[in-house]
Amino acid sequence: MPDVLKAIENAKNRGWYNIDSFDVTNYENLNKLDEGDINWIIPKALIATSSPAIHNAEGLPPSFYMPFFRENNVTGIVRLNEKLYDDMDFEQHGVRIYPMEFDNGSNPSYV
Repeated sequence: MPDVLKAIENAKNRGWYNIDSFDVTNYENLNKLDEGDINWIIPKALIATSSPAIHNAEGLPPSFYMPFFRENNVTGIVRLNEKLYDDMDFEQHGVRIYPMEFDNGSNPSYV
């Protein structure tokens, strides 16, 4: 619990979190799988999301993410899991792909 409180304090001090302007409804909506499972790690700088996918059973199509990406000036994607989409689906819109794939559910090594 102390780590969580320190993280909230740090986010507040950096201007990343303001209790008076934080939109809980928007946060909860973006967090839904059918809305892209989008989570800001650093507001307006770094987001995390479920993997886009060509096949609907595996995720949402790249085209679903493009309006959000344009609105929020997203220009790059770091892919951490297996490739489920064609990179060109993003690159044709100016969003560059950086592949750094790891086994699903695993963490990068510290070495």
